Amino acid sequence: VTAVIPGRSKEILRDRPCNLRDKNGRIWCWFFPGLISKHRQRQLTTAILLLSDNSRKGLQIGLESGSNWRVNQKLYRPAHLCSAKIGAVCYSPCWYEQGRGPPDASTGPSLSLVNDPDALQFLRDTQEVAALLGAILSLIHPALFAQGMELMKTLYKNPHDLRYPDLVLDTLAIWASPFTALSIISNRSTPMHHNTLGGMNCFDAVMSWGEYENGRFKIPAAGMTFRYDSGTTIYLDTQTFRHGASAVVGECFCFVLFFRPSML
Repeated sequence: VTAVIPGRSKEILRDRPCNLRDKNGRIWCWFFPGLISKHRQRQLTTAILLLSDNSRKGLQIGLESGSNWRVNQKLYRPAHLCSAKIGAVCYSPCWYEQGRGPPDASTGPSLSLVNDPDALQFLRDTQEVAALLGAILSLIHPALFAQGMELMKTLYKNPHDLRYPDLVLDTLAIWASPFTALSIISNRSTPMHHNTLGGMNCFDAVMSWGEYENGRFKIPAAGMTFRYDSGTTIYLDTQTFRHGASAVVGECFCFVLFFRPSML
């Protein structure tokens, strides 16, 4: 069990595959250390470097003051120490504007896809990992996997009521998972937070990779800290449970697949 033992300064880390359950036996977290192979990690690194080099938009960064914490400069590693551009970006083949649901907004692809022609190439380059993470969801939460896939089929069959229907179809043709959105984060620590736009009882898939040391992923409600080594993947109900990833020594990237419940 991960805990800080009174009177001792050394932290005990959870570092073996496990799941966490509530008192009724419902699983709300899965921990898979080393899930993504070194070969697939290299594929991801190549993809993010190409995005950094070629994209006019791609990874975004804000100022230290007045910015959403997700793009706040103070949480990122200094740019001169990184091989890839620092920042974050989110892609979705179709969602409600500003994360809202009906009847307040229309549906369509994320603006990160509309404004960046290089984004589709990034999705092609990361298809294999996205498909793998989606396939694992089919084993640990079959009903959620089926619901996500049904949504993708519905969008594909009925694109013409959406904004940018041709772009929706082009994106769905290479979208390789049941999740409704994908975030890429380059060289940022993540403070404790809830994903307020996420879905209760939905699993998000959070995967980290890179050349770094001392990765730690914390879930305070469980009293646990997980060893967050390169290639580790965590499936978690991120709306219900606060979580965060501390700064690391080295260069670290994060690949997050998640659901917008308004779309489901």
